[in-house]
Amino acid sequence: NYVEVLRNRGIEPAIIGQLAEEIGRVDGIVETLLDYSRPRAATEDADLNSVAQGTLEFLDRQGALKDITVETRLARELPLVRGDRQALEQIVVNLVLNARDAAPGGRIEIGTVAKEFRPRSEERRHGDESGPDPARHHSAPRPWRADLGAGVPGALLYVADEGPGVPDEDRERVFDLFFSTKDPGKGIGLGLAVVARTVDESGGVIWVDRSREGGAVFKVFLPQVGAADALTDS
Repeated sequence: NYVEVLRNRGIEPAIIGQLAEEIGRVDGIVETLLDYSRPRAATEDADLNSVAQGTLEFLDRQGALKDITVETRLARELPLVRGDRQALEQIVVNLVLNARDAAPGGRIEIGTVAKEFRPRSEERRHGDESGPDPARHHSAPRPWRADLGAGVPGALLYVADEGPGVPDEDRERVFDLFFSTKDPGKGIGLGLAVVARTVDESGGVIWVDRSREGGAVFKVFLPQVGAADALTDS
């Protein structure tokens, strides 16, 4: 309201424009925080391939991908997973834009793989050949959650970049609220925190490894519809 008052008083348009832009930015941050504070369980079934493809098309139309190369490797047969489509789309948006910012002008790879869940301890023993980085020399404690046992079938979504990667000591902290590895003024630590919350609400796990190109690869495992419940009931 005060900005409109200043506009009516003839304040320089460029200054008014900057004020309006920053107010919009604050509004967006507040809305994101409010959304983060409202936990909600996923009740829908979703096709990760459709979500990924649709989100990439949306970002491309918005011009968000014009300076990078995006490669997709979507599995032909992928089970449906539990998750609100709009929330899953926001996961892809945040991960892709995060990868874009990490490697401006570079290449991003986004893919899906049908696989069974393994806690990190088992992944270390058996190796994990899905996704772009089969070698796990720099593993973080994830993936693990008490209600998701080994062998639960599901789907893995990964987004890899050619950027500097995430330091080993930050691999868990990047999902904390307000933690950011970006330069001051370029990140406020909300995107990955919201992603982690959404993945958790969908019954899944998210973690980050080092991609074969040396950058970061964020991975999201979501259980197949009914799989986790069936395992619990048995």
